[in-house]
Amino acid sequence: VFWVLQHGNAVPSGGGGGVVNGDTAPSSSKSKGVERSTSVTSDASDVTTTAEDLQRLLRRKDVELVHLRKQLEESKLALAQLKEQQMQNGTSTNGTNNDKNTTIYKHKGKWIMDQDCVDFLALDEELKANLRREKNKKLNEVRSQMKFILETDDYNDTTGKWDCCGKTSYGVDCGA
Repeated sequence: VFWVLQHGNAVPSGGGGGVVNGDTAPSSSKSKGVERSTSVTSDASDVTTTAEDLQRLLRRKDVELVHLRKQLEESKLALAQLKEQQMQNGTSTNGTNNDKNTTIYKHKGKWIMDQDCVDFLALDEELKANLRREKNKKLNEVRSQMKFILETDDYNDTTGKWDCCGKTSYGVDCGA
């Protein structure tokens, strides 16, 4: 039995109302006094066509899935070949995805970065640049304050000037 909605009431598709073969029509629903005027019809040929359409769609999706799986396998193979080439050429980046990391090191393992470095690299570019400028400024300030502490006892590490020519490097010849 197919039901048709007529003026908000569901009735059997025969056009009458009430009971057909012991079935009762579903109750109609009206919202705030507004009648619904929707008409829905269905017959056996529509259901068959819909089922055939769904089967065709499923077959197309299956073909598409097979094609995508083939592409995935081809991509995996190409990637494996590229990795093998990199290893032969000694250009492996050890799994790093950072385009800025251009230095190549040969290791069997993977680089595990300290958390403070990870946190710094996650900062905004402008903030990182400001922090680097401040770091250099403070390091230069500390260097100038600690200049009197020499690395060695060698005169080449000392600061001063020659009284004859005014040169400020100990390890140069006089130009006077």
